[in-house]
Amino acid sequence: MPLQQQHDNSGLPAPVTSGGASTESMVAAALGIGGAVLTTFSCCCGLLMLLSVPMGLGGLVLGYLERAKVQRGEIDRASETYAIVGMAGGGLTMLIAMVALLALFVGLGGGALQKYLARFANR
Repeated sequence: MPLQQQHDNSGLPAPVTSGGASTESMVAAALGIGGAVLTTFSCCCGLLMLLSVPMGLGGLVLGYLERAKVQRGEIDRASETYAIVGMAGGGLTMLIAMVALLALFVGLGGGALQKYLARFANR
């Protein structure tokens, strides 16, 4: 069934809206996915972890807030999927980051933290 176009008082047709997803939920999904992708590449360049962790945390928090808005009925249900993607991507980012930091601090791979710090001490 096609959407019917209504007219406003000026006689011009009013824009047709479909009640799509909110911008905040789309940002949550983008932050969550972007954080997860950058975290996986941080094994090659550790500085990416500095960017990916805040992105993942932002996706996780913003996704949670948007999902709460959907459940309260403040925004359209189309936003819920994007909010869930943001939470999942942000959670995955945090999980990968914690595992990577744990591996660094515990010294998996023959005292990786000690070797890493020794490079800077010799300069």
